[in-house]
Amino acid sequence: MMTLLGWSQTIPNPSFEDAAVPAGAFFLDPQTPGYPELIPELKWAFGMPCGICVQGTAYAEQILAVDGKQVAFLQGDPSGPNGFPIKSIMGVDVTGLKPGHSYEISWSQTARATDLGTCGVTVTLSAPNFPTTELLSAEKVETKGKWQRIKREFLAPTDTLRLNIQHFIIESKNADLGSESTLFDDFKIKLVK
Repeated sequence: MMTLLGWSQTIPNPSFEDAAVPAGAFFLDPQTPGYPELIPELKWAFGMPCGICVQGTAYAEQILAVDGKQVAFLQGDPSGPNGFPIKSIMGVDVTGLKPGHSYEISWSQTARATDLGTCGVTVTLSAPNFPTTELLSAEKVETKGKWQRIKREFLAPTDTLRLNIQHFIIESKNADLGSESTLFDDFKIKLVK
């Protein structure tokens, strides 16, 4: 983490190690009513279906976390009851930015190895009264079962920006696609200039 004249940018819980997934469970499911209040150390807000899972479990297959032992997941399941396709979203506030300076934000992402490869994500930064910055615009997740490091630069218009990641199924012609998921880990931010 860099400091510039007292400014210190932060992405809370960048590797999803808080809160710990309980022993014997595969994942935390924060969209359950009341859950965000029960686990405030999570810091991230989750829509549905999404959450945090432990590396190497059946849910995350045999994928190991880039940092720590837990990863976040976003999932869309065209065969589910909530529409066709389901969309899920997660977000967190990035704080301590110096307006007018450029930053690089990076993270690791992958689709599960057994998925069909029809996942896509949109990643944005936003704040009230400022235009939204698109870091990824409906881009297909290119790897399955192997982490890919994504890096994007942006100019900070204000000291706090909301990072939102939305997941979707690109091809939803077949109701038997099953659950397609994208895993995320190890968010970082650094000052560029």
